[in-house]
Amino acid sequence: MYRDGVDYDACLRCGGEVDWIDIEARPLGTPPPPYRMARYAFVVFLVVQTLFALFDPEGFPYLAQILVIAQMLGLAIVACALVMSRDIRNLVDHRTRILHGLEHATIRVLEERGIFVRSGQTYRGEFELVLDHEGRNWERWGEYRAAATDAIRRVIAGEHALAYSIHCGTSYLVAISLYAIAIVVAGLVAHGLGAPVGIVWATTVGAALSARAIARRTGLAVQRWLTVSTDIEHAAVTGVEQRPRPNGNRFVVTIAVFVQPAAREGGLVSPTPLG
Repeated sequence: MYRDGVDYDACLRCGGEVDWIDIEARPLGTPPPPYRMARYAFVVFLVVQTLFALFDPEGFPYLAQILVIAQMLGLAIVACALVMSRDIRNLVDHRTRILHGLEHATIRVLEERGIFVRSGQTYRGEFELVLDHEGRNWERWGEYRAAATDAIRRVIAGEHALAYSIHCGTSYLVAISLYAIAIVVAGLVAHGLGAPVGIVWATTVGAALSARAIARRTGLAVQRWLTVSTDIEHAAVTGVEQRPRPNGNRFVVTIAVFVQPAAREGGLVSPTPLG
């Protein structure tokens, strides 16, 4: 993958891990971005603290307070996820699921063409893209229509991977929910077995890291099963509208799309491969 100044964590096409080979664009010795350094530092803290806790399960009483806070946060996140799931249920409509996938595909096509999209949102009959309000972006009205049209063509032609995104709200919700459930369940089970606080801590950290390992694939699977569909017979862009946001730093592109789902057999839609 070529370097364009953005530190992608995953390939825009397949969603796999990125292994940068273009080292000349980033000189040796250049420190990673602050957010990545903070993430590394946090992981190192968890690993070191867990090793200490395993060697001395009773020696770190402050871990009990941290675990209580983590359990409370986990329960709150699960409750919020249940509330937010109502928005996901709104996407179960087949046409809206198709449109959701076309939103992802359009964003991917725009990124391939050097146009960065901040976020997207799907509604019935249309989707919105949020972009930075740079003079050139505002003047690219025709490119947004062309990208959506190209996304439709490519998805219908079989590039189904374009319709799934690791940055989708569904994936984020699934990942956060997995972390929360893992923390709550691991803590409750370890407490129920009467384990010392150090073992409870290690069990909780292990469960959270396991949830992280499966979060991406689980998020993509939930998109495939619930919120995204690529079973398209025909689709066409019917309108594009731009409007600035109140703060003036960004603007919204609304793309209306007519969608005709693929013919159903026996009342069911044939399963679509993920990529």
